[in-house]
Amino acid sequence: PLSKELWLAYLSKFVTRYAGKKIERARDLFEQALEKIPMAESKPVFILYATLEEEHGLVKNAMAVFDRACKNVLPAERFDLYMTYIAKATEFFGVTKTRPIYEAAIQHVPDARIKDMCLKFADLELVLGEVDRARGIFQYGSQHCDPSGKDEAFWNKWHAFEVRHGNEDTFREMLRVKRSVQLQFTQQHVNTTDATTALLDQGPSKRTKVVNEMEELERQMMNDQMQRLVEQPNQSRGGDIVAVGGEAEVVRAPMESRNTDEIDLDADEEEDEGESAKRSKQQLGSMAIEEREVPSSLFGGLKGDGDEEPKDALARFQKS
Repeated sequence: PLSKELWLAYLSKFVTRYAGKKIERARDLFEQALEKIPMAESKPVFILYATLEEEHGLVKNAMAVFDRACKNVLPAERFDLYMTYIAKATEFFGVTKTRPIYEAAIQHVPDARIKDMCLKFADLELVLGEVDRARGIFQYGSQHCDPSGKDEAFWNKWHAFEVRHGNEDTFREMLRVKRSVQLQFTQQHVNTTDATTALLDQGPSKRTKVVNEMEELERQMMNDQMQRLVEQPNQSRGGDIVAVGGEAEVVRAPMESRNTDEIDLDADEEEDEGESAKRSKQQLGSMAIEEREVPSSLFGGLKGDGDEEPKDALARFQKS
């Protein structure tokens, strides 16, 4: 539990005594300390390590230590550590070298601090004359800012930015994004409130009671439906459905209970055929049919003029 205090005391005395004379030994001690100390308590060690590299070592190594520290300390401490990192990078390398640091910062700081980091990043881009990059940073940060809540200052600053540097199209785009984000936060708030209220109001016993009431209601509805089926028999050919012992069975209905209004398609088809045949006979009777004798030339030599075909089988046999 006291490893942080012991390591800090030992490292401070070592750096004070040897300064840059044993830089490699000091680096090795700091690496051992970071392995032993929990990350939640490692911020003072990182700062002391970066200070050693800045004063007695290499500035490049100091920037690497700050980068490690910003990604390993507690999320609540990252914003302040990133601001220190950015200040050191600006001092040694200039403002243009801080862009990668800002881009990493808005990915690792807590959501509640993203808007603050985006505002600082947008101010940097305005100083460098990058209006489009600043607008893109405003759009990214707007997704984490509630227009109707405590983040109204962010939207006011974006509004002023578009009035000064934008045009009609960019201003309309800003208003569209604002309405979209406001709707998103409103729905999220409503869903969270409803879910919380439901969990608070419905304890385990009340949820069980509601489930039992729903089951009883469904059972009653099923009984009512079966009773209606019993009172109103089915009119299909298969039979009537009745309830016997709580289960549904099919019982053949008597002939007199059949539907008397059922249409017999076969009888209708027979009547239609009879009427068609009758109409055909009437049409044939009304037609005048003329009989004519068939010319003998059609038979050739098969039949003579005076020959008559025997009428019965015996006469034909005698003729032959």
